[in-house]
Amino acid sequence: VLEKEGLKVTDVLIILDRQQGGVATLKAKGITVHSVMTMEAILNYLITQNVINDEKKEEIVRALTPVKKVASAPVNWSLDSRVRVATNPIAKKLMEIMLLKKTNLCIAADFTTQEQILKLAAQIGAHICMLKLHVDIISDFSADFIDKLTQIANDNNFVIFEDRKLADTGKTVELQLTKGVYSISSWAHLVTVHSLPGQSVLQGLAAAIDAKDSALGGCLLIAQLSTKGTLTAGAEYLSGTMID
Repeated sequence: VLEKEGLKVTDVLIILDRQQGGVATLKAKGITVHSVMTMEAILNYLITQNVINDEKKEEIVRALTPVKKVASAPVNWSLDSRVRVATNPIAKKLMEIMLLKKTNLCIAADFTTQEQILKLAAQIGAHICMLKLHVDIISDFSADFIDKLTQIANDNNFVIFEDRKLADTGKTVELQLTKGVYSISSWAHLVTVHSLPGQSVLQGLAAAIDAKDSALGGCLLIAQLSTKGTLTAGAEYLSGTMID
């Protein structure tokens, strides 16, 4: 962008070098990178402070290591290319919004009153692709709130993401999404679910998506929680082998 405006970029100053290949990419373009700190230095410091151990450091480094391209992988991972071949309706819609509005920003509206959430949604709606909320913590929830939020989302073209983290039998999950005071599937486009219940939870979700007047398009499977002592850290859970 800067070079298109006639500027010559020779050096870049960054706060953190995540050591994911960015420095080498810029170097190949003739740009020198100066970083205040590296991810390696941060992880080593956290070890000295007993915040993490060597094993955790290795896990983080593995997660940050760029995945090598394989012969069958698409050469172009741009949104333009991906949206053209997307088959999942909600994924396609989200990418189209990101392209149209030139934003990938998702805001967590973790407030407990209607007024706070609606005010935030109206203020930043034009600049986001998705708004995340926890509907069950809203102290003054009403159907009117959903009508107003849906209208703001439609006017500003963003996805509503309910971070419900469902984890029950398939039929119960279906009822949690379609029934009760919240009737989540009638207004939320995305919802989070745990994979612990197995295939059943996705079958319940699918039934809710197929229900009459459903706005729900899909889910995000919870891979791991960041809480201390989480039981979702096992290799079997993270690999997805618990779901057929």
